[in-house]
Amino acid sequence: MRFRVEPKNSNLVMRRICAVPTAFMVAPSATIQYQSINTPEDLSSLPTVGWLSTHLQAAWTFQQADREVKINNESRMVCDDIRLIKESIVKGVGVGCLPLKLARQELLDGSLKTLLDDWTLEQHKIVAFYPSRQGLPPSVRALIDFIVDELAE
Repeated sequence: MRFRVEPKNSNLVMRRICAVPTAFMVAPSATIQYQSINTPEDLSSLPTVGWLSTHLQAAWTFQQADREVKINNESRMVCDDIRLIKESIVKGVGVGCLPLKLARQELLDGSLKTLLDDWTLEQHKIVAFYPSRQGLPPSVRALIDFIVDELAE
């Protein structure tokens, strides 16, 4: 069994665990000029930090009422470690998208600030993968149910 962000295509069995709300963030102490960012299009002028899975080309979909804007931006830094991405944003390497729960402490202490609060980002869905529904041990099924219940809070 494996947990990860829901892929576009997979031939494995998936069980949705939870949706992860995210926001675009910046370190207020950084030298990045973020004060004039009012629309997603304004992000194209800023350095970004992104996921390795985006293959160096970051794409974010912002929504506001009936409007949807997709932004493609070449990231200054990419990696597959969400903690390193968060630390890079805190240190001012660039702006980037983080799960709100992961950045809760930094948002409270002011080391991170959200951008474009009147826009929403597409939520990532965390799923559990396993090869088949048949033969899944009851203990594994119980673990998945427990995780779903815990993360629903």
